[in-house]
Amino acid sequence: MSNEAKWQLTQCLIDAKKAVDSMLYIAENGEQLSNIGLRDKTRELRRTFYINCGNLLDKSFPKKKKEILSDDVVKQVYYERDKHYAHKDSNYQRKDYNSLSEIAGEMQMQLSHLREFCKSELPEVVTLDFVPFDAQLFRLLNKVTKDIEKKIWDEQHPFGNVPAPSGPATKVLPLLNDIDDLHSIPDNKRKEYAVLLQTGICMEETIQKLQDGCIRANVLLGGDLWFSLPREGFEKIKKLREIGLLNQFDIPYSPQTPEELARCMKKLKDVGF
Repeated sequence: MSNEAKWQLTQCLIDAKKAVDSMLYIAENGEQLSNIGLRDKTRELRRTFYINCGNLLDKSFPKKKKEILSDDVVKQVYYERDKHYAHKDSNYQRKDYNSLSEIAGEMQMQLSHLREFCKSELPEVVTLDFVPFDAQLFRLLNKVTKDIEKKIWDEQHPFGNVPAPSGPATKVLPLLNDIDDLHSIPDNKRKEYAVLLQTGICMEETIQKLQDGCIRANVLLGGDLWFSLPREGFEKIKKLREIGLLNQFDIPYSPQTPEELARCMKKLKDVGF
């Protein structure tokens, strides 16, 4: 399999991973979200998950479905996709779960297994960085409108509105926003396009957006660009949120007096920073 094909396959893996992220977020915040009705949302997330997992297996093992069905997790994934989410078979038997956390945990286990099962067809650098996050539900819970998000972005990136230098060497290139759009770009025109690597409203979304951007860049231009935040780094960010030195948008608390600064330093020392 070519390097480009491996990165296109990676999009299936990461799209499935983001469905797990959303399920983890719902499991953590289900009580606060119960007023919007989560049944349709969770059903669609599971459909997205199993469709992408099935595509990952189909493309990794073309014409070898019967052979790989000997693996219990593969068999379970195909059952969900083929009997329920890609088709509606009358003999489908639904599995009962005790909680959303149990559903999310099973999906996480299944995808981790498939990452290892399909590793020969995926780039070595690719990691599964599960984070509890759903872009729409996060903004809903935190009451983030378009205007509020603009203010958050400005605070996160105080120099983000500085214009790029202009001159003879400056080029303005069209963006590749989806790898499916690559089919309409001739091979000899690829270098005339660019990929924008974006951060998100918080670290969880930044991980998702940068990984999606890396996939687009690798498919467009070749290479093995990847972003991964070590688990210990993410745990430190969570701890800083817990002690109030980062807010939910990962904007640092700014002490206004020497006394406040001393309290912040004590908090950092107390948690081992």
